[in-house]
Formats: sequence, structure tokens, C-alpha cells
Amino acid sequence: MKNASVLVQTALLLIAVSLLFFYVWPAFSAISAEQDKISEYDEAISQAAEVNNLLNSLKNEIESIPNTDRNALQTYLPETIDPITVQRDIKAYVDRHSLQLTSMGQGELSSFGTGGYLQQQEFSVIVTGEYQAVKNMLRDTERNPYPLHIVDLIMAPASAASSEVQADITFITYQFISDNQ
Repeated sequence: MKNASVLVQTALLLIAVSLLFFYVWPAFSAISAEQDKISEYDEAISQAAEVNNLLNSLKNEIESIPNTDRNALQTYLPETIDPITVQRDIKAYVDRHSLQLTSMGQGELSSFGTGGYLQQQEFSVIVTGEYQAVKNMLRDTERNPYPLHIVDLIMAPASAASSEVQADITFITYQFISDNQ
């Protein structure tokens, strides 16, 4: 009888251990995996809430800027550079001061600065005319409604027998790249 009860106890112990390893342990593992997924989801929700709060604060900051200032910024730092408009404006300055346009060209659009939100494009012009007319043309380009900066200027006499000068001018203009583009 004693052997039978030890045998029954051993069998029950083996059944309990088997249940523990083959049923309870996998169930706990599945529950643990689900808990890990839930904690990842909760963390993602909290990060999304932080991003939304930051977005709302930036939106409120932008909305606090008066419309006139926003329009001025859009005018001064446009979101697109229209090379035809820039060249047309330069040609208008040349014509206004009775200069002769020898050549005009444009460079490639390139990113610069941190974050890649700014792009620049170069425009080169060679004009011939009186010194004062070239000087007045350069003054007009400084009054341009969008940024048109002179980055290189080489001036030399057009010819030995003439009082005219030839100016090789390199302008650069900028655009702001928003996240919408």
C-alpha cells in the first residue's frame, strides 16, 4: 500500500510539473509578451501626446505673429525661387539704367545651412555701361523685395578708349523650404 501511495504521489507530482511546464508556463509567457506590447503602446501614446503638445505650442506661436509680419516674411524669404522672375528683374534694372547686357546665366539650386530648410541659387550677369549707371543698378538690386545679394563683383574698363566699365556680377537669392514641399 505504501508503494502504491508513493507511486500515486509521484504520478501526481509528474502531472503537476507537466502542467506547469506545458500549460501554465506558456500562458505566463503569452501574458508577459502582451504586457510588453501594452507598455510599448503606452510609451508610443505618451510620445505622440508630447509631439502634439509641441505642435500645438508652435502653432500658437505662429498664430501669435501678426498677419502683416507673416506676409512680409513670405515676401522676403519666399518658398520658391522663380528663376525667370529673378532674371526678368535683373534685366529690368539693367534696362532702367541704360546698360548693355552682355550675358546672363543661372546656377543650380542648392541646399545650405542646418536642417536643409534653406536653398540658394546663383545668377551671373555681365553688363557694360557708365560707372555711375552700374552703381545705380546695384543700388536698385539692394531695394529688391526678395533677397538678391551681390556675392561677387569684378569691374574693369570696357576698353582703353572708352569711359565705360564692364561689370561681372554674381547675385545669390534664397528660398525657404517648408515641410509641405
